Amino acid sequence: MNKRNIGLDLLRLLAMFMVVLIHVNNFGTLLENKFFSMDFLPIYLFESFGIVAVNCFVLISGFFLIKQEFRLKKLVSLITEIMFYTILLFIIAVIIKTPMNLKLLIKGLFPIPLCYWFINCYIMLYILFPFINKFIYSLTLKQKHIFAIIAVLLFSVWATVPNINRQSVCSGYSILWLSVLYYLAGYIRIVFVEGEYKKIFEKISNFSGLGYIVFSLITVFLMCLLNFVGKGVWYALKYNSLFVLFAAVCLFIFTYKLNIKNKFINKFITYFAPASFGVYLISCNIFFVKYQKIYLNKDFFLQSFNMPIMVLICGIVIFLICLFVSKFFHQKIFKFSDKYLYPLAEKIYISAKNNF
Repeated sequence: MNKRNIGLDLLRLLAMFMVVLIHVNNFGTLLENKFFSMDFLPIYLFESFGIVAVNCFVLISGFFLIKQEFRLKKLVSLITEIMFYTILLFIIAVIIKTPMNLKLLIKGLFPIPLCYWFINCYIMLYILFPFINKFIYSLTLKQKHIFAIIAVLLFSVWATVPNINRQSVCSGYSILWLSVLYYLAGYIRIVFVEGEYKKIFEKISNFSGLGYIVFSLITVFLMCLLNFVGKGVWYALKYNSLFVLFAAVCLFIFTYKLNIKNKFINKFITYFAPASFGVYLISCNIFFVKYQKIYLNKDFFLQSFNMPIMVLICGIVIFLICLFVSKFFHQKIFKFSDKYLYPLAEKIYISAKNNF
């Protein structure tokens, strides 16, 4: 089961493209319009169908890590990749003479823990996942059901109340929400994919694609409604929104069961999927974002020949550039990490472990 799943590899790439696309919307402040018009409807569609990206990525991680043990090598490689792009993009920023103040400089050089909210939480999650695994496997089947229901009720349904939401999982921007998603992914695999409810899972998977569309359209409706009454649309775009959660789970199940027979497409996905995480690291780098906010602003899109098409074109171009750059450096980064940094980290880890 730990062998590569072509559908989930496709979801990795799709999730990273969604991240890029919704950031084009966000950094261009296209969701901050105080009025609703049909020109903005496609922008709302991009956002609502793409907001599942982070949830999907964590679901993929949880689905595979539930059957694995902690590997220091992987953690070291992850941190090495983060720091590589931090240094590379800082050098590029200096070469092109990017205006910097002290705050930008410090954030640019120390993305952990000052930037990359997702990276910070994901590193925490990777450190914690062996303990989460032990907890999941210690539960009976009935307890697994009960805990899944409680987690969704407390951190998704109940957390939709505005004031309570911030007190619980910060709209999904937290290690707690990532842990909930991790549990749900492990729960789906153990109970439905490999456990007693295989037949139910097969039936659910037949409607998962439609479910993703329906729940995403509900999010669009909520965005339009909020805009119409003069409220910000962000309330509908919380990662822990029940509709966003259900849409993410449906898309995850749909791609897991997806059977791609075209050999060329299979090779393309298999070739680029391992480098997908680098797309996030590059596109969300503070220096990259700075220029994106300057040049791909609201005026740029409003003055273009067609705003939604231009948003889509910019998203595709940024995604492809980041993907090809990430693919070029991916193996080199991991080889360097495995050869030079991991042995040192392993010695420190073993020494610390023995002292305990």
